[in-house]
Amino acid sequence: MQKDRATIMLVRTCLGTACLGLLTACSDGDGAGAGTDVDRDAITEGLSSGDYEISVDGSITQTGAYEGDRGPYDFAPASDGTNAEGPYLIRIRTETERDGDQRMSYLMIVLPAGAETGRHQLTANRDAGSDDAYAMLRSYGQEWTFAQDVSGHVDVAELGDVVTAAYEVELHDGDGNSVALNGRMVDVPFQPQAETDTRLTLNGDEHHFDGGSISTAYDTLRIGPIRSAITIDLPDDGIEPGTYELTPRSSDDGLRLSLRAAEGGIEDVNGSITFEQQGDTMRGSLQFTASGPDDEAEAEGTFEGLEP
Repeated sequence: MQKDRATIMLVRTCLGTACLGLLTACSDGDGAGAGTDVDRDAITEGLSSGDYEISVDGSITQTGAYEGDRGPYDFAPASDGTNAEGPYLIRIRTETERDGDQRMSYLMIVLPAGAETGRHQLTANRDAGSDDAYAMLRSYGQEWTFAQDVSGHVDVAELGDVVTAAYEVELHDGDGNSVALNGRMVDVPFQPQAETDTRLTLNGDEHHFDGGSISTAYDTLRIGPIRSAITIDLPDDGIEPGTYELTPRSSDDGLRLSLRAAEGGIEDVNGSITFEQQGDTMRGSLQFTASGPDDEAEAEGTFEGLEP
């Protein structure tokens, strides 16, 4: 099978400083770049949708393009972000070497919540405010991290279902060693995370589970942190679109529900959960009331981005 173009961009890894100078002049203001002009044509020149370039120079040596299972790049919510508002993470992987130690390294650029197209000045994570973009370079096993005295910028031409951007950044490690990176990417697709907006009232206590506090693993849907989560057993053969009855753990029918923070066992459940196809993922809603000898609960919520 022919490899995807974005995965075989070895000729586009631009060893050394071959890619310097491709960015166009924009405003040098601090923070987010709303209102500044970015030359999309300069960023995309010679590249097709899904293509990218990355160049590494300095204390580590770039040895080639990353061709592993993770893919060369990600564009997704940051660890504290949401699909709709961000902050957003752009991550680019490449193969590197330092003192004979060969590792995959990745550049992380985090755009602030509510970011717009334009030029964003880059700083270090520890120095970043809520409106600042920051960058970090790290090896896969964290053998080296360059996250101090960060300077540079990222020019964002598109930010939505895809990101098109170019960047130049210099970073230092704790010993003062430096590394410089520059590159660009065209139409890198957004990867939404699983998210929820669910409210649970249990024995008078209200819980609000939002953002990325939802996951599926081992045929179980979990909404909320482990100690207070709603858990629902999923079908053994995966999730299919439709509406399913919610039942207590003791039942042999429906999708069995439990509440981790319940004081006793839940014996009665009245409610349902609905799954709808959303591209390659699932979205939906749930609502239920539940009770047991020592517990009374009700919940209502929505979710999106679940892997089927």
